[in-house]
Formats: sequence, C-alpha cells, structure tokens
Amino acid sequence: MCKKIELKIVCMSLALIMFIAILGAGTAVHAAEPSLSERQAQVHEAANTLRSLGFEDDHESIRALSQEWWKCEYEKNYSEEITYIAKTLYGECRGCSMTQQAAVAWCILNRADNWGMGIIDVITAPGQFGGYSPNHPVWEELYDLAADVVYRWQMEKRGETDVGRVLPSDYMWFSGNGRENVFRNAYRGGTRWDFSLPSPYED
Repeated sequence: MCKKIELKIVCMSLALIMFIAILGAGTAVHAAEPSLSERQAQVHEAANTLRSLGFEDDHESIRALSQEWWKCEYEKNYSEEITYIAKTLYGECRGCSMTQQAAVAWCILNRADNWGMGIIDVITAPGQFGGYSPNHPVWEELYDLAADVVYRWQMEKRGETDVGRVLPSDYMWFSGNGRENVFRNAYRGGTRWDFSLPSPYED
C-alpha cells in the first residue's frame, strides 16, 4: 500500500512539473518553437495526465491548462489581427502602462463589435488610428498583450463574464499624449473612462 501511495505521489509530482513547464513556456517569444499546435498537444497531454491521476476538470491546474489551450487556439485564428493590433499599440501607446495599452486594444475590439467590422478594417479605416503603420515593428510584449486581450475578448463571447476587460464596450474613442490616453464613449464630449474596472495587468 505504501509503495502504491509513493508511486502516485511521484506521478503527481511529475505531472505537476510538466504542467509548470508548459505554462512557463508561454513566456517565450511567440515565434519560437514549439509551434502553437505542438504546444496545444503538450497542454492536452498534460491535462490528460492530471485526469488519469484523479484530478477533476474543475481543478485549478486543469482549468489553467484549458485556458492555455484556448489562448493558443485564438492566437492561431487571429495571428494577423493580433499583429495589426500590436503595430497599433506601438504607434498609439508604447510609452503607456499595460492597462492603458490593453484599453487601446479593447477600443479596437469595441469598434469591431459595435460597427460590425473586422479588426483589420477597423484599424486601417481612414482617419481612425493614426498610430498604426504597416512599417511599425512588432514588439514581443505588445504582441503578447494584444494576444491576451483577444483571448479575453473571445472568452467573453463564449459566455464568460469576468474576463479582465479594462474598458467598457461603449468606449470607442480616445486621445492621448504618448504617456496617457483619455477614453470616451462619444466622438465629441461623452463620459471619460475612470479605469474603475479591476485590471489583470501589473502596471
């Protein structure tokens, strides 16, 4: 009996090491190996290993792996859009806090939702996002932030209610000075956003 318990503890420890290693790999450059599909396969394998050891699907470890799988899925499906958002963030708010940068990304997505347009069409519409340029570099941290916001946006569409949105859906305009942006819910006038929603980012 003791040997069976010891074996299970060893297996659980190895599974948790795998789990930590997989999630830790998410901090690597997005273009590095493994590919997103390979990463999804690793996440799937780790989740199944935890299930075989008795972990339920509502366990925080399996939930975290599920979130990681969906992040990979949305990054695959929206890689071009994420790149456009990252280039926009570079031009509009690269000197701002992460919460401010995320708010610009949400502003883009709010327009896409409210105006029935694609993300790229929103960004490249004449006279809209002057900070966007196809020649802007894609900074890793801005790409990762854009991918994170797109993931949260898609989870919201799947019915999640607490996704870490930092800008309400009716705020679609902003102005700024490169260090701080002021977001509004009307083109002229309107209410200024006070950033009263909890931010998932460390500024």
